[in-house]
Amino acid sequence: MFDLDLDIFNFFQDAKIRSNANTADMAKNKAYDTSADMRELEVRYERLRVLTLSMWQLLKNHTGLMDSDLKKVIFELDAADGHIDGKVKLKSKSLTCPGCNRSIKDHCMVCPFCGLRNSKYKPFKDT
Repeated sequence: MFDLDLDIFNFFQDAKIRSNANTADMAKNKAYDTSADMRELEVRYERLRVLTLSMWQLLKNHTGLMDSDLKKVIFELDAADGHIDGKVKLKSKSLTCPGCNRSIKDHCMVCPFCGLRNSKYKPFKDT
């Protein structure tokens, strides 16, 4: 009788161990996916940074604008929503991306999650 109780206990413990191992594998895969997504965002950030700095350099060279002019506009845009927090709040609606079914803002040109182009994107709103 004691052996049967031990066998049942071992059976349930083995099932728990397998379940925990599966959960650990899923967490490991999710961490790997998140790490890959982070690397992709870093690459995109660096490209955008180079582009932005290049555009600003061109504007300075061809218009006579100075860094202080840019700082003034940045401050005005930041303060426009009543909070000086380094963010710009755009009035936008949420959409569901048809590619990944996640919620995105209508001002996004592409879905930040799956990269699908937003067919409703308009860079300049109709007035």
